[in-house]
Amino acid sequence: MLHRILREIVEKSLAPAVDCLVSRDGEIVFRERFPCDGQPLLFDTASLTKPLVTFPLVRNRLGELNTPINEILPEAGISATLGELLGHKAGLKPWLPIYLFEENYLSTIRQRGLEPAGKSKKAVYSCLGYILLSRAVARVVGNPYGEIVRDFLKDYPGCEVNPGPRPDVAPTEHGNQYELKLAAEFVADPDRSLFRLDRDIHGETHDLNAFHDGGISGNAGLFATAKGAMKLLQALLHMEDVFLPLMEGPGYRYHLGFTGTGIAVSEDCRTVAVFLSNRVHPEVGPGDFSAVRHDVFCAVMEMFA
Repeated sequence: MLHRILREIVEKSLAPAVDCLVSRDGEIVFRERFPCDGQPLLFDTASLTKPLVTFPLVRNRLGELNTPINEILPEAGISATLGELLGHKAGLKPWLPIYLFEENYLSTIRQRGLEPAGKSKKAVYSCLGYILLSRAVARVVGNPYGEIVRDFLKDYPGCEVNPGPRPDVAPTEHGNQYELKLAAEFVADPDRSLFRLDRDIHGETHDLNAFHDGGISGNAGLFATAKGAMKLLQALLHMEDVFLPLMEGPGYRYHLGFTGTGIAVSEDCRTVAVFLSNRVHPEVGPGDFSAVRHDVFCAVMEMFA
């Protein structure tokens, strides 16, 4: 069943490249990738950066998750703890094109990123909270976030930041056409020169908030092979609060990335899956690709959990 789902993704041109890896009790039990020839590709994992990189750095560098973010970043002006930011319960809007505003990232989130006063802090998925968390890590460590991430990834072969347009790196969209449409809802006549409209995005972070933040931020910027992402995921399983940055699915916890990526963990943490693709190349197509990834995860859990 899993073989069929993966093959149909490519045959129906839902994504030009796919790599799927499954482990059970730490041992690889399934691997399939398309195209099959050549070396495994490095994919822009997009929002998988949140659970696989930012969460471990926050857990290891910032201490107790009940610490208010304002104790680390007083200028953030956000009444939320680290745990609330990690769990998307900080009362922040889902997204803003921060790079289009004159203020710096912290000021823009403080001034424009809060939901209306009085709105309950229910879980609302937000990239902004993880950008704040990366600023907090940088403040405590005393180094730029990109430098911290690169040092962290030294222990994880197959994981990089800004690899460049190498043959082993899967390209994403031809320009940030999709994000340009989203940005126009926030800023009238956005500066088109910031959207790389004249070229394929290849070896550069697809997410523009991360791209204009040096290529890596708390919300996006990790490039990984399936094996590299699996090593990060296996490390995540040994951490406290492993499910905090993950979403709840039908019998598993998961996280998705806009570029066509995803990870899934069974409720007992014994079965884990990494699914990588570049479904946005050369453009963001129609259809619900989230549903496709959940089909993959459900098949994984049925076969191996």
